[in-house]
Amino acid sequence: MKKTMILISMSTIFFFLQLNTIQAKSVLTNDRSLFTYEINNLQFSHDKLNITGWGLLQNTAHFNGQSDHQYSLTLDSGDHQVKINLKKKRKNLNRLIHYRGYKRCLDHSSNRKSCNYDFTHVGFEGVIPLNSLKTNRHYKVFLTLSSKKMKTNYQTSIFYPNDRQVTKSVYDKTYTLKELSKTKTVIVVTHDTDNLERFDKVVQL
Repeated sequence: MKKTMILISMSTIFFFLQLNTIQAKSVLTNDRSLFTYEINNLQFSHDKLNITGWGLLQNTAHFNGQSDHQYSLTLDSGDHQVKINLKKKRKNLNRLIHYRGYKRCLDHSSNRKSCNYDFTHVGFEGVIPLNSLKTNRHYKVFLTLSSKKMKTNYQTSIFYPNDRQVTKSVYDKTYTLKELSKTKTVIVVTHDTDNLERFDKVVQL
């Protein structure tokens, strides 16, 4: 009798270990009607690049808590990748994204188009350390929204339009935000020897 109880306990532990290995699927999309987002600010500050914005998935699930979704950035140059976790901010877009005449969706519903979901925690902010990027690279920037309800990681390339070119020089490196297309913005990192020479002269003085 004692051996049987031990076997059942071991079987239960093994079962829970198996559950923890389940991976969420990933979806890459540029469909703004599905993954709706806006980059409010992308600005250099000393040796960092600050980013703020918001993002949500329409007609999928409620976004009204701190634990039901997560935001992150991925910077990919092809041979080098950097991932930055973003901090969630309370931002309420219920009035903006609301279908008049529809009722509120039930708390545990998903993938409904005939009701309104809550979008009260859809803001994000974060910092990209510039020293984490390598020189002579073009980094494509992707925003990822991980939804626990949908068990899916939705990823989209970000677009941040600028009236003028945004550039930051730090020692011997120059960082430039450049529009690659009407759907993509890249971070271009170049080696700037002239800037390093100017910095050396200042240090010597």
